Amino acid sequence: LLMSMISIDAMTLFAQKVKELRIKAGISLREVDRRAGLGEGHTQQVEAGKKDNPTLETLEGYARAFNVRVSDLVDTPNLTGTDS
Repeated sequence: LLMSMISIDAMTLFAQKVKELRIKAGISLREVDRRAGLGEGHTQQVEAGKKDNPTLETLEGYARAFNVRVSDLVDTPNLTGTDS
C-alpha cells in the first residue's frame, strides 16, 4: 500500500511540475506536445493525472520542451518521511 501511495504522489507531483513548467514557459498544451515529440493530447492527459509511468523517452521529450534536465522533472521530496 505504501508503495502505491508513493507512486501516486510521485505521479501527481510530476503532473504538477509539467503544468508549472508549461505555464511558466507560456506555451500551450499542443506546443508542449510538439516540442516534446509527443502525440496530441498527451500533455493534457498527464496534467489531468490520466497518464502514469512515463517512459524515459517521454521524460527526455519534456526535458527538451522545457529546456530542463530529466532530473528536474522527477526529483521529488522524500515522500516516506525517512532519510533513506
